[in-house]
Amino acid sequence: MNSLLVLAVSPSPSIGRKIVALSAIAFLLTCSAVGQQTLGALNGTVTDATGAIVQGASIKAHNVDTNLEVTATSTSDGSFSIADLPIGIYSLTFAKEGFHAAAYPQIVVQGNRTATVNAKLKPGAVSSTVTVESTPLLNETDTTTGYVLSDAQFA
Repeated sequence: MNSLLVLAVSPSPSIGRKIVALSAIAFLLTCSAVGQQTLGALNGTVTDATGAIVQGASIKAHNVDTNLEVTATSTSDGSFSIADLPIGIYSLTFAKEGFHAAAYPQIVVQGNRTATVNAKLKPGAVSSTVTVESTPLLNETDTTTGYVLSDAQFA
């Protein structure tokens, strides 16, 4: 009877190993979820054709996959910043009264990274748009390295 009581109070070694294994798996799953960053940011400066700053320009970031649209306005020094954007490909549009609108259609926002887009607005009517077909690959904001390249960029 004493031995039966001892077995009921102390778990068997195999149950203890299972508890340790399940705890380790739960810990690893939690760590991997924390490491995945799903937000990035955009910033830059808006200038005119001569390099002078353009304050009060309207900036629209449009996620081409989800149709999320976020707007910002350039500050008194011409800079803008859009934080906490879900990762994906964005189309950026810059507009200001007295200038042609400028469009940047393929800006990649990566997790835990800031993409820099410096826009140059040309004098003219707002009704016309200048589309820039290049994507900035230079990260001017921080010193982190590592960009995700698609198969199309290697072809």
